[in-house]
Amino acid sequence: MLKPITKKMDLLETSLSLFVDQGIQKTSMAQISKKSGVAVGTIYHHFKSKEELIEGVYLYILDDLGKHIAFKEDEIVLDFKERFSLLWMKGFNYYIKYPNRFRFHDTYSYSPLIPNSLREYARAFYQTAFDFVEEGISKKILIDTHPVLIMRWLYNSLATIIQIKLDNEFGVTDKMVSTTLEMTWQSLTYKTEE
Repeated sequence: MLKPITKKMDLLETSLSLFVDQGIQKTSMAQISKKSGVAVGTIYHHFKSKEELIEGVYLYILDDLGKHIAFKEDEIVLDFKERFSLLWMKGFNYYIKYPNRFRFHDTYSYSPLIPNSLREYARAFYQTAFDFVEEGISKKILIDTHPVLIMRWLYNSLATIIQIKLDNEFGVTDKMVSTTLEMTWQSLTYKTEE
């Protein structure tokens, strides 16, 4: 069953679209109002400022991403490498399905527009991925380093192939996607003697 679209969700999606298409600085609340059909006063009812709206878009994306990448009951029993591949592919498929969400996340997540405190707060939305990484480190499957470094490495491997695919730099094949996933796995895991 589909969730009904609320004014707040419509504002978030409209803002996201405008932020990605023309940049945050060039997007006014009046433009958001006009494109969404929501009165400016109603926008300020939901978001006290443009900064709060930007933060709302950021949290909206990460909340939805977190729901998308969470392991289902039957996926939890898979071995570690299968779950690693599944997690990575869920992230890939999510951002291919929602390219504006990827573009916003990729452009603004580590900009001064998103304070560190908000990034820390947002981690709860995708805590499943952090827990998974910490499991891999504790089981000595993933290299022993700070989990944030591994999370960023995972994201950057995804971002590279997603950018190329979305920008149509060249035809990204399923083989290229699986090769990128395997390179990511190889770069983050301990090598075993064969």
